[in-house]
Amino acid sequence: MPAATSVAPIPERGIPTQNRSVPTPISWAGFPGDIPLLSKIALEDTDPDRRMVAVSLLSGSDNPQVIPILVQALSDPNEDVRMAAVESLEDFTGETPVDAIESALNDPSADIRFEALSVLGDVGGERARNAVQRALGDPDSDGRALAEEIVETNQ
Repeated sequence: MPAATSVAPIPERGIPTQNRSVPTPISWAGFPGDIPLLSKIALEDTDPDRRMVAVSLLSGSDNPQVIPILVQALSDPNEDVRMAAVESLEDFTGETPVDAIESALNDPSADIRFEALSVLGDVGGERARNAVQRALGDPDSDGRALAEEIVETNQ
């Protein structure tokens, strides 16, 4: 006779409902009331995965209120959170997002510098062109190659 096994009950619809602090992407519709909670998670949560999800969810809002939060996330110690912030800032226009993305060209991660460069190449404009010119001296060969390609394309 087989031994009895204990099986934990399956939560309704397979989604745990307790201790859930990050809204699922399905629940995020860009409501301004969600911004304070997502901001707190993005900037203060101890779990880098939750910070990254919060940053990504904030990008789903077209509310300019989230821009300073995304800018702060560029200083996160976790590379994935910083990458999510660069990718999220791409969705916004204006000087502040461009300034922040340009500052990411100084990130210690070659991947983040590459992504920031790619975003600046897409954004265009004189400030972005000047930043791309400076990136021609990037210590990473892939970053330099992308900067050269952007410069050649925009001539």
